[in-house]
Amino acid sequence: MKFFDENNQPLDIDQLKKELRDLKDEPIPTESDLESDLEAAYQQGNTNVTGMAAISFLGIGGNLLKKIRRAVCAVVGPGSSADEIIDAILDELVKLIPGGFILKPLVKKIAKFIFDKGIGAFCAGV
Repeated sequence: MKFFDENNQPLDIDQLKKELRDLKDEPIPTESDLESDLEAAYQQGNTNVTGMAAISFLGIGGNLLKKIRRAVCAVVGPGSSADEIIDAILDELVKLIPGGFILKPLVKKIAKFIFDKGIGAFCAGV
């Protein structure tokens, strides 16, 4: 599992988790923002792994977000700690993004979205 900052520099996972616990000054992303960012991350990961430009699949960002929702909600719930939710997000992203190269801005957006919505509302209907 490899995580990178905005400048593609490797991140310490413990430092990343610390930052994810305090996102109060981060803007709240929309579901469309997440879908676009997930699609871009998937395509970049695929390019990194294959060495070829990735083909864009219509709706892949939305499908990835659904997979994240199902996976996170399968292991956490309203009584879960922030650390448990963060671990669930990170575990699933590593499985979904080819090569496991995850950028901090994407992780922050997903965490902010879930924490702002509340895990109960995020998981409603799963």
